[in-house]
Amino acid sequence: MENDYSSIQYRNQAYLIPTWLLKKYADHGIELDESILSKIMCNKPAHVEQIDDTTLVVMLIEELNNLRLYDDEHGLGKIIVYSPQIRVYNSLSDAVIDDNKGYMFNFLKYHENGTFPTKNIGKRFGIEFSTQYSNKGIRLLNLYVKSIYRDANGKALQDCYDSYRNQGIEQPIDSFRTQLIKNSAFGFALYYDRMLRKHNTMYCTSKNQADLYQANMQCLIEKYRDSFEDVSELNKYSQVSGIYILCFGRYSKCYIGQSSRSIKHRIVDHFVKPQTEFDFLFDFSDITRIFVLRVDPDELDDVEQDCIASIDKECLLNVMAGGDSLEMISDVTYNPENYFLSRAALKKVIKNAETMKKDYS
Repeated sequence: MENDYSSIQYRNQAYLIPTWLLKKYADHGIELDESILSKIMCNKPAHVEQIDDTTLVVMLIEELNNLRLYDDEHGLGKIIVYSPQIRVYNSLSDAVIDDNKGYMFNFLKYHENGTFPTKNIGKRFGIEFSTQYSNKGIRLLNLYVKSIYRDANGKALQDCYDSYRNQGIEQPIDSFRTQLIKNSAFGFALYYDRMLRKHNTMYCTSKNQADLYQANMQCLIEKYRDSFEDVSELNKYSQVSGIYILCFGRYSKCYIGQSSRSIKHRIVDHFVKPQTEFDFLFDFSDITRIFVLRVDPDELDDVEQDCIASIDKECLLNVMAGGDSLEMISDVTYNPENYFLSRAALKKVIKNAETMKKDYS
């Protein structure tokens, strides 16, 4: 049964592990003995002092994904780092700990097949952009590595360290940083698998989905009386505040965001400084169209919420309701009607947008 548990011992401590998970390891010919568990325990979260059943189960699932991803026959093989000399590592954790910051990463299978991280320069919406990634897998790998090093250095590390010290956890910052890197890299395979599955699911769109997306976009543009501008030159919006819609026509989905200072820089930051799942999954080259609505900074939150609420969930890449709301659009309690602008407010936004457009031109 799915809910069956078995007890395993590690250093005189008993842990309850789901039987199905133990069977998965047995299918790989692995018995969870003291040596295997010691290896896994070395990658525990930096802020965790005592491993409980739940934490161990998560780490065992992460290790199972590591076995699959780095398997030479069925996975993508070892990690390649293009430092002055090509280096080969058994896992991402080993490669990141060896301080390869600033170098490009790849999987052995891609490397052997001639698929490398290559820098390509393109031009879209009037601005140059560069991509160094030959496919989504290599892109996810390198962006994830950058995020690990970013979180483990400077202010990000200090803030994280201080928050755990405030909880009464005492640990030297150097060892805390090392553990933070190891745990983040250890969890990459599970993250990688989940992200690629999500991306592939989004890519498989039906005609009904495409029709729904087109209808949603048309209704939103008409709702704002064509005040949305169809962007051809993104540089024109480097000093413009407002709402932007990034359209991903091949996926029949869009992402709606806001900027109080520079729409151009906010859009570029999604792909230069990725923070969210959306930023990691998509590249600038995936955008097929951009719409911009000029909005006063004081009205941005309300207008963003209205725009997100005007699009069906199936056509959105947004996770949150937008603005200052902490509600997720996937919540069963989420009701788009709660976020619609009143007629008077909508009319005011449209009028202001047209005025700002005329002032700019």
